[in-house]
Amino acid sequence: VIFFSIMAVAQTLRLVEQGQATSQDGRTLQLRADSVCLHGDSAHALDVARRLRARLEARGIQVCPQRAA
Repeated sequence: VIFFSIMAVAQTLRLVEQGQATSQDGRTLQLRADSVCLHGDSAHALDVARRLRARLEARGIQVCPQRAA
């Protein structure tokens, strides 16, 4: 769990743009993410959501709701 908004945004951007994430033990993982889930049960969730959306849209990455399966 990432507790700082800036770190959460940076990790998500890296995942979306480069297909990489850092594990808890510091290893770089190659991943393909089809979606990103933000958990709203922390004190900084709204801040993360706002910052992340702004950064994604500034890079031309579309933000949309997940469709029901």
